[in-house]
Amino acid sequence: MSALTTLNRPVVGRQVGAVAGMLLPLPVGAVTLIILTVGENLRQYGMPWLLAITAVLMLGCLSGIHDFQASPRRRLEAAGYMFGCVALAVVAGFFTVIGLEDMIDNVFGTGRFLSSNGAVTALGTLAGSLASLVFLPIGLCLFGIGTARARCLPGRTRWLPLAIPFTVVTGAAAGSAISTETVSLAWTWLVAITCFRLGMVLLSLGDTHMAAHRKTSHRPSHRVAVVGDHQ
Repeated sequence: MSALTTLNRPVVGRQVGAVAGMLLPLPVGAVTLIILTVGENLRQYGMPWLLAITAVLMLGCLSGIHDFQASPRRRLEAAGYMFGCVALAVVAGFFTVIGLEDMIDNVFGTGRFLSSNGAVTALGTLAGSLASLVFLPIGLCLFGIGTARARCLPGRTRWLPLAIPFTVVTGAAAGSAISTETVSLAWTWLVAITCFRLGMVLLSLGDTHMAAHRKTSHRPSHRVAVVGDHQ
């Protein structure tokens, strides 16, 4: 038996997701401070690392929600989660590569050997754009719809995951039409606040709530037929 199984994977996943969601505003706040102080430059003052950390924390938050409500019958949620994971992994990898390139250049003076290659730059930009603006919204939309239908999260909070792709798409469109720092920061903070709220929800869901939910979701389908036979 693995250590993760011993620790009860759904509980650990929920706790990790809660912490990740509640920590997400920290790198977003650091990015905001850098942008307001020195301008919107993705290659200075640790910006690539902060953006990579943001993507990883968001992935952790979504993983916590997924582990909490995981069920073979929830294929829509599972498909959305898979799309979202791949997209966030690509985004995190994209900014990590940029950060490593700058770090190697600063230490060894090699120059930006990847960015100077036009084909590599075009491929990386295309992959990052497709991941963040196409696959991520689609995945989060499917994930949000599946989560809302599952009714695992309490009350209206089950709609919070669906608010994230709406904010991403609307913010990206507004940022393209109105190229200002305020618009970019506004929609980024809306996503961060939503993830923070989801983290608080996951933290508030105790083991008793999880056990009751799983017991209800796995209720035998033949129970009604058995009761009917005794009437």
